[in-house]
Amino acid sequence: MIRYLSAIGMSRCITVKAASRLVQHFLQHPQNEPALVRDPSSGDHLVELVWSMDHFGLVLRGRISAPGQVEVHELMPAILDFAEGQRLEDWEVVSTDRRTPVLFAVDPTYDSTIDLIIQRLQRLPSAMPRPESIVVGSAALSVSGKILLAVTHTAEDEAAWKEEDALRRSLARRLRRGDRSAERELREEEDALQEDVLDRLDQEDVYTILEGLMDPIDEATPAYYHVLGTIRRIRKILNPFSEEWVYQLSLDVMGSPCIVYINPKDLAGEPAVGRRFLGPCLMVGDILS
Repeated sequence: MIRYLSAIGMSRCITVKAASRLVQHFLQHPQNEPALVRDPSSGDHLVELVWSMDHFGLVLRGRISAPGQVEVHELMPAILDFAEGQRLEDWEVVSTDRRTPVLFAVDPTYDSTIDLIIQRLQRLPSAMPRPESIVVGSAALSVSGKILLAVTHTAEDEAAWKEEDALRRSLARRLRRGDRSAERELREEEDALQEDVLDRLDQEDVYTILEGLMDPIDEATPAYYHVLGTIRRIRKILNPFSEEWVYQLSLDVMGSPCIVYINPKDLAGEPAVGRRFLGPCLMVGDILS
């Protein structure tokens, strides 16, 4: 997790020694009182501190080992400013083996499932019964990315892609409703797509075929994805604490939006609207309401 500090403009703090000094500074100069939170899996009480740096932040969680002392077991970078959120359903938050809280949910707008690391446990709904749906702000942190040229395609290509995308979304909705025939049809669609890609690979590079991709890096490790998407908007945001600039890239990933934060030091190539970003990402977010 320390390595991802670079994605919020703190590339000088990605060693264990530098991160330890940062934690000590954090504890000695708190911006607010620690919040008492619960581990979502064990129910154990933890303390959580948030240190704000305008758009960015640091979240520290641990246990009180003695009066006024915190035994830290997690330090993570955070995005504190989300322009908008997405409403998610069928959600739950669990802790991984590393005690990191992960949200699993369904995004009904894009007919997809989502998993991301929850930055602030203090924002979990406390009312019972818990709400059936929540609004979540999300972002992707990357520490290794590159810029690819845009894929050129015709109007016929666009029309065919929209038709195929609508079919896949329809099959996904039917599958969630328990229609077992949709599973067979979806598998047939995937087999046909794979056959088409393999045929084209004889003549083309894989990244001239794939315009967008969001694929889990490891099925056993949630919230880590390979992301490929078309850049629709670029911002450079300053971290006022470190005085480092960070790229905020707004991507279109096969019709779904994705916001990526990456340090220019970790990005190969010059980003431009219409070009594509490719890189591994850590998905993070906060419950907004």
